[in-house]
Amino acid sequence: MRNVLRDVESYFRHAGPEQWILMLLESLKEFCGDDEFDGYRLEAFEILRALGFREARAFVVRMHHELRSCAKLLEQEQIETSLRRTGTEASVDLLH
Repeated sequence: MRNVLRDVESYFRHAGPEQWILMLLESLKEFCGDDEFDGYRLEAFEILRALGFREARAFVVRMHHELRSCAKLLEQEQIETSLRRTGTEASVDLLH
């Protein structure tokens, strides 16, 4: 187990900006499809080449926050819709 930990620590110490951006990009995968993810990846690497690591990192973090916010809103809307349906069904049952 210590060897695995040492290997992981070594990898992170020697990871270049591209690897760091790739690791950050992984957090977007749960919020978008493959095509959308590829677009974010391409844009992040264009920013990395043109403006540097900090700007690329800021882009990925911003996209993560935006996608997560959209996912939370969608989830909340689904919950509200489900509650409305349940309430409507209960009202209909009372009439019968």
